Amino acid sequence: MATLTFKRGSQPFTIYSLLSKGGSLTHEEAIPYKIGRLAQRMADMKKKYENADAVCPLMTIPVTTSNGIKITRYFFRGCGCVHESNPMAKAY
Repeated sequence: MATLTFKRGSQPFTIYSLLSKGGSLTHEEAIPYKIGRLAQRMADMKKKYENADAVCPLMTIPVTTSNGIKITRYFFRGCGCVHESNPMAKAY
């Protein structure tokens, strides 16, 4: 996985820190970290990888909440996330 630098304390830095340790995030889970508009932040990170000609490790998996709402869970490929082996997981 390519290592890019993100400004310490920024939303992308927080996301990178969480996901690179094998974690995953949904929009609701990102709110306590003061990350708004998670989907936009993920698109920004993907663009940063593309601009650096690096392979983007971002992956997604669709999740349905207990009340039937469909949401997206984001995680990094190759970082030990339990969702990586799910057949529904796909590259972002």
